[in-house]
Amino acid sequence: MIRFFRKVRLYLLSENKLSTYLIYACGEIVLVVIGILIALQINNWNEKRISVQKEIVFLEEIHQDLIGDLENQIIPCIEHYTVATESFEFLRSNYSESSEVVSDRLIREKYLKVLLPWYLTLNTSAFDNLISNGSDLISNDSLRRDITSYYGYEYNVLNKHHTYTEQWFRTDILPLFADNVNLFEPLSETDLMFLRDESRVTTRLIGYVGRNRQFRDHLLAVRPMTEQLALDIENEIKRLEEEYQ
Repeated sequence: MIRFFRKVRLYLLSENKLSTYLIYACGEIVLVVIGILIALQINNWNEKRISVQKEIVFLEEIHQDLIGDLENQIIPCIEHYTVATESFEFLRSNYSESSEVVSDRLIREKYLKVLLPWYLTLNTSAFDNLISNGSDLISNDSLRRDITSYYGYEYNVLNKHHTYTEQWFRTDILPLFADNVNLFEPLSETDLMFLRDESRVTTRLIGYVGRNRQFRDHLLAVRPMTEQLALDIENEIKRLEEEYQ
């Protein structure tokens, strides 16, 4: 192609067709400029495609973390503290404040469900990785704000709730029960008297269970947020894949 254009130029010059040569030269320049613009556009497209592929990887990782937290932490934790609350109400109605006969095994089982905390472990590795690489990798402004707000606020609040609940268990609940009763063995009369102690046990458990209930209620509020964010990310991944496939 270059050899062909060279022959054309030489022919026009040899024939002294200067005006025709100038028109040809201008046309050749235009073709070169158009070629450069097309090459730049292709290069920009390729760079955008690489950037989008990278964005999709980050979105997929965050989506996996959200689904994992829902299935392995948030939903089981809600269920755990719902059972704990129901167990406490059962004990107050059928044991602590009642003369009804309740089996030793059932008493111990219910108290363990009330006492044992859920050790919440939320996964922020994908979000942390996004922040270290720059959150502007997420091209959808609205989705980027939702992700950063969710991890920056909701997860912080959940972690604070969890830390306070765990601290309450370690400082107020565990020492009290560890020093006075073994819930993994049959209960003695002394154990039963201790468990019925309104001032030492019931009052303290009311505060502990109330705090756990607040924790559960916040998780109940966070659950639909998490599900919606996961769905929004899933839809954005589909959009990007369709647009830049």
